[in-house]
Amino acid sequence: MTASDSALTGAQSLVKSLEKVGVDTVFGIPGGAILPAYDPLMDSEKIRHILVRHEQGALDLETIEARAVFEGEELRSLEQPLKNRARQLIEDLMIAANGVTARFLDAHGSPSLRRVLRSPER
Repeated sequence: MTASDSALTGAQSLVKSLEKVGVDTVFGIPGGAILPAYDPLMDSEKIRHILVRHEQGALDLETIEARAVFEGEELRSLEQPLKNRARQLIEDLMIAANGVTARFLDAHGSPSLRRVLRSPER
């Protein structure tokens, strides 16, 4: 990490990480909690943003995950980890990537398996 890296905001760090792993296109809807990431995303010369018209197949992955807490080699308890916005962003990114991949494979006539979910009732 360089001295300039320590001065990055979370949004700048996210975009820089995407650039480092070779992401060249991001699909999204600006607004809400992701809005701060759009300034550095628009400034990126390596990543292209494609505005999508609406959210399709939005899911909420609120599953309970237990974290084992040990004392030495003995299990002391199981605790639920605190909610983490970064983890939720990763889940959202993976859902979006799965949708894009499914549409790409379908458009190119490649066989694939996928799960089709109804939109949640609101």
